[in-house]
Amino acid sequence: MIGTWSYGDEKGQYKNTKIVLNPSIDPSTLHPPAPQATWTFSNSQPFPIRVTDSRIYVDAKINGVPGRFILDTGASGIALFDEFANRANLKTVDRSHAFGIGGTATSLVRKADTVEIGGNTLSNVIVTSLDEQFQDSQNFEKPDGLMGFDIFAGSIVDLTLSAGTMRISDPSAGPAAPPVGGYPMAVDLANGTPRVPVKLDGKLEIVATLDTGAMALVLMSNQVEHHGINLLANRDTGFLGGNAAIGGIGGYEKTVCGPLSRIVVGPFIYTGIEACESPNWSLHNGLLGLDFLKHFDYVFDYPHGLLYMTHKD
Repeated sequence: MIGTWSYGDEKGQYKNTKIVLNPSIDPSTLHPPAPQATWTFSNSQPFPIRVTDSRIYVDAKINGVPGRFILDTGASGIALFDEFANRANLKTVDRSHAFGIGGTATSLVRKADTVEIGGNTLSNVIVTSLDEQFQDSQNFEKPDGLMGFDIFAGSIVDLTLSAGTMRISDPSAGPAAPPVGGYPMAVDLANGTPRVPVKLDGKLEIVATLDTGAMALVLMSNQVEHHGINLLANRDTGFLGGNAAIGGIGGYEKTVCGPLSRIVVGPFIYTGIEACESPNWSLHNGLLGLDFLKHFDYVFDYPHGLLYMTHKD
């Protein structure tokens, strides 16, 4: 049996203090606890968002304090920067760690009374705050944080990038209606983010996170080199070839980048793309960033396990 285990750089964070073999278990204890956060749906109409080449920005109020946030489908929750969290008077309830492409970062667990977005309100929300901040150099934006899983989990979200709008609606009426031309994806939501099957260069199948918070990259394991995918095989394509640094929560990660001939997602084929290899990803996992995702509109229906993608070009 495992006695101690850790996350990140700290050793021995967690310990097993008692082990019982084959105990009797009440079946009711196997169900997850009821969510504490609740939605009040007051607006079922689309509201504007800002879509750039590298980010999707959404305006929201936390505890009544307005801010601008990156809409990040690859985030497993709502993450705020400490500067904004302090301004919004969020109560600190614990300390933790946040995990991202760059590794781990120390974080605070805080409680927001309300998160208002598009005329709808999510109440009693646990969020994370980080003592770091960055500026989007391409758009001169200084976001106040990231809006991830919690915004999607208990609602139906229509993300219409082609029109620059978003709509949040009540899932209690039933599953989302399939949009015209929308393709239903085989989506895995087990870790709170959307993951779909992807085929690389017709050679290797992976499960990739659809990550609107990643600027313009396809990210995959460096083990793909052993399966016939060599990003540096052709240096005359005009793509970046060689080493690069990808920034995220926790810092930066060194990667090798180059051209990838194509990826296949459902019925959609995307060719002529730049991709990067990461030593911290397993062979059959990866990430699709906004450079791919911006070509589609979406319906996220997490409560019913549905995701529709509609090609808009």
